[in-house]
Amino acid sequence: MVSLCFFISNFNSSGGTERVTATVANALNALGFEVHILSIIKDEKDFFYSVDSNILISNLGFQPNSSKKNFLKICSELRKYLLINKINNLIIVDSLCASFTFFATRLLKINVICWEHFNLEFKDKSILRSLGRFLASLSCDRIVTLTDMDQRDWEKKYQYSRNKVSVIPNPIAFDVRPKEFNQKKFIALSIGRLSPEKGFDDLITIWANFIEYNQDAVLNIIGSGTEEKELFALAEKYNLTEKNLNFLSSTKDVGRFYQEANVYLMSSHSEGLPMVLLEAQAFGVPIITFDCGHGVNKIVKNSYNGYVVKDRDKKIFCQTLLEYMNLPEEKLNMLSKNSNIVASDYGIDKIRDFWIDLLK
Repeated sequence: MVSLCFFISNFNSSGGTERVTATVANALNALGFEVHILSIIKDEKDFFYSVDSNILISNLGFQPNSSKKNFLKICSELRKYLLINKINNLIIVDSLCASFTFFATRLLKINVICWEHFNLEFKDKSILRSLGRFLASLSCDRIVTLTDMDQRDWEKKYQYSRNKVSVIPNPIAFDVRPKEFNQKKFIALSIGRLSPEKGFDDLITIWANFIEYNQDAVLNIIGSGTEEKELFALAEKYNLTEKNLNFLSSTKDVGRFYQEANVYLMSSHSEGLPMVLLEAQAFGVPIITFDCGHGVNKIVKNSYNGYVVKDRDKKIFCQTLLEYMNLPEEKLNMLSKNSNIVASDYGIDKIRDFWIDLLK
């Protein structure tokens, strides 16, 4: 039996990367592969996303934010796991983890795939991500990017990765369904970590201006993160109450929020191929987003299934939202129908075959 292991920082998290890992893992498990999911971090919480019972889930037992000081230990424990479980294929979920696998897989006969979820424009303070990308370009058998433009960027920046970068879009976990718009109340939705790169501070500012024109409109922001206090304070500064703005914890029942939303709003500074946008489109929800990466421009087309705002112009974003709110029903239905069409290209039945071709 062919075995494969998804190596991830923390599978217990509730982000889009973890969701798509669960979706692909379940699909490959259903085809008879022996599937492992291995986290670096030990997390006592229940798994946020459900996986099939015969998928082997484990962790290396390290605490959050301890990767640098435990670098060699992580490499050693990972190598032991791969040998004991006779793993044939190692899929690195996020290039952040590739620096560990470079050393852990030395001289092992194993097919190593780096699954890059961010575009190269995304820059955080992590030395491990920069190092991981470079080492992945040197040592991995394949690099998987989410879009053609990301593929070209990788091959241009990392010459050692040329001819081994494949494009596999993220699959969606929801079935495509037609949209029935909420006619009684205008409800907007945004989902993501409450952290600086997601730009929720800009979105709250935009929303504060928008509700001057629709005082009954509601924005639901779903997520948690390091900026919670700052964002709560910003909402209070603008006198935004629960009548107009709700901060909600991550939920497994996120589908009902997509169903009731009139529009999905994205304010990120940088994204790969955002799962939340594909999921919104599966529910027929049109999108208004800042131009924040190749993936966004691939799946959102102006006046076709949503609107892309250039140059992080908050004034234009607000104006676009106001114009969207006043669109005739016929135009809304067209945007929604086209959203479904785009989402239908990202079903797991189509995407899993790309992964099968890479496994050995």
